[in-house]
Order: sequence, then C-alpha cells, then structure tokens
Amino acid sequence: MTVSRVFVDEDTLFVTFIFSKKSLDITFFPEPILRWAEKFYKKVFEIENFKLIENDFIIDDKKIAGNAMYIKKDRFLLHTSFLLDFDINKLKKYLKIPKSAPAYRKNRSHKEFLSPIKNIFSKDLFISKIKQALQKSFVVKHLNILDIKKAKIEYS
Repeated sequence: MTVSRVFVDEDTLFVTFIFSKKSLDITFFPEPILRWAEKFYKKVFEIENFKLIENDFIIDDKKIAGNAMYIKKDRFLLHTSFLLDFDINKLKKYLKIPKSAPAYRKNRSHKEFLSPIKNIFSKDLFISKIKQALQKSFVVKHLNILDIKKAKIEYS
C-alpha cells in the first residue's frame, strides 16, 4: 500500500464534488471523472496552460492541485486540494520528496515542482469563479449550515 502525505494549512482550499450517476453523464472510473473535472476547472482558470497530468492539475509544468477520489457503484466523490499559497520552509520540514512520484515531477524539489494560484487569483476571486462555473453547469441552491441541518437529504 502506498501512503501519500499532504500538507494542509490555511492556504489550502478544498473543493469536493459528490455525484450520482443520475446527475452526471460520464463513466464512473478515475480517468473520465478527472477529465470531467479538468473541463470544469478550465472554465474557472480560463488559461491555455491549465491541464490535468496524471492525478494533478498543473499550470505550465507546476502542480497547483492534487486530487483524491472515492468511487462506489453509482456515485463518486472527487476531492481537490488547491495550493492558494504555501510556505516552502514548512513543506521542507514536513514533507519529503516521495519515492513514488509522478513522472512529470522529474525529481524536482517542492519549490521547483509546486506553484501557488495566488499569482492568478485571490481566494475570494477563485471561490467566486468556481461558483460561476457551477452556476453555468448546474442548478445551484445556496444553503447555510442551519438549512442543511433542517433538510432531509435522500441518498439513492
């Protein structure tokens, strides 16, 4: 079993999609799910050099986000961790260069391999762009935590 370590702090932004087969017309396997997410996030970034390589989102040849997913029969969860910013000293302290790494990493250090998205978007603008892309693709209902606690949500 391969164990991956992820460094998370206040400059990490998480976006998680949970879909059932009824709500998204793609094959529920890793590659089609990641390709769907790549198309979605291309609407957010609106730049040519944004793309999916292996399981990561990159700009140019630098990683800006990693993905994890869970697939079960007729539903999936795709969890993306975006690097809004990072402290290279914390990364050096807590993360080693993994023995098993994507080929495109090319044995580069964290500083040479990773790129924050703060150079493109502020946190608020990035969140706003994600919301806009969601509203263009789906019917979006805004809920606060009290609405969620009151709602009866059926999972089928």
